[in-house]
This record gives sequence, C-alpha cells and structure tokens, in this order.
Amino acid sequence: MKIKNGFSLIEVLLVLGIVAVVTAMGFSISKKGMENAYNLYWYTGYVTLYDSLVDWNNRNPEGAPSALNYARHLWELVRSEDTEPTSLNPEAFRAPNGIVYDMEDVSNGEHPFIRIDMSIPQHKQRNGAAPNRTVFVYFPDGTVPMVYPADTAQLTNQAPDLVNLHNRADLLMFVRRGGGINDDVRRTLYSFHDGYCAVYGTLSNHADPANISCTTGPDSFGGTLRPVNPRKAY
Repeated sequence: MKIKNGFSLIEVLLVLGIVAVVTAMGFSISKKGMENAYNLYWYTGYVTLYDSLVDWNNRNPEGAPSALNYARHLWELVRSEDTEPTSLNPEAFRAPNGIVYDMEDVSNGEHPFIRIDMSIPQHKQRNGAAPNRTVFVYFPDGTVPMVYPADTAQLTNQAPDLVNLHNRADLLMFVRRGGGINDDVRRTLYSFHDGYCAVYGTLSNHADPANISCTTGPDSFGGTLRPVNPRKAY
C-alpha cells in the first residue's frame, strides 16, 4: 500500500483556483460596499439640508431665510468646528462627517433663491477620484418649500465633477406621503424630477437649474415628496 506524501499538481491548481475566486469575490464585495457607503453621503447631505430648513421655518414662521441665516442655522445644528459664517456671502463650512456646504443669495427677478453647493468626501477609484460635488436650490418666496436638487445640466458654468442628483434615483430617491395615495404609489421610488412632476407638475420661470419640465402630471393622488434612506427603500 502506497502512502500519499503530498498533493498532486491538479489538486494544487484546484486549490489555487478556488482561492483566486474567493479573493476576487471579496475584493468585489468590498469595492461595492465602499461605493454604497460613499453614495449614502448624497442622501445624508441632502436630508441634513431638508431637516434644517424645516426646523428653521418652524422657528421663524414669519420670515424667509437668507443664505447667511440659513448657513448659520445649519452650522449650529451640525455642530461644525469651522468658523461660524458671518459674511453676506457665507464661506463654506465643513460638517463633522466631512460634507462641505457653501451658500449664497442669488438674485433672479421675482424668484430670488439660495444656491447651496455641497461636496462630499472623495472616493478614490482606479481611474481617479469619483465626482463629489452637486448643487441645490431653495426658494424663500413661497414656491413649494423644499430643497431642490438642481439640474446641473442647466448650469452655465457646470464643472465636470458635478453630480446631477436632479434625476438620479440611484443616488437620491424620494417617496410620496399623505394625500390620497394608494399602496402602489406609496411603494414607488422616484428621482426628484419624476416625483416633483407627479406631485406638483411643471415649474418654470424660476432659476434655470431649478426649472422642471414635465411631460405628464401632476396626477390626482397629491401628497408630498420626501427623501428616503436608500438602505430602507428595498
């Protein structure tokens, strides 16, 4: 009877092949998990703006925020360690999670607005750093009171690293609540553009990056548009 003292070449190659597959799967899962974690910054940054605006309006029902007092309010809520905004054109400040906000008042005829530039921590990829900037718009004049993800394609000075959250339901998704919506509508996930069209319809003659052109809608369900955590959407 012969006693086997080692592995055959085929067995060694088979084990190496299995290790290679498992390692590749691990790298793929790790990379996907990292991308998902960075993508969550878009929701986190937006919902911070959304909640702080609601809080400001609840505390100041008689007044509309300027870029300066809105920036100060947000700066206080997020407990930023940067210097408190004090100028008429507030300087950018960083939240503890690394998200940077920069606000300014923009004159726009009958519809002046607050432009909010937001940058998230950069995610380095093999082909370079991933885009990490976007723009939001808020109208303090009675237009539907919410933070609008700007359509960056309409910005005349669009930088190549601006992410267009206006129509990116994969990065920033919305649901409808209230009104006469049924279960099917309640479960529907929208991009900001599609959700706004369904609830409110076309918005024109405002700021170019916030104008919304709809082919249909609004429908009869009504309700309001709210951001939803992508981790809880599925």
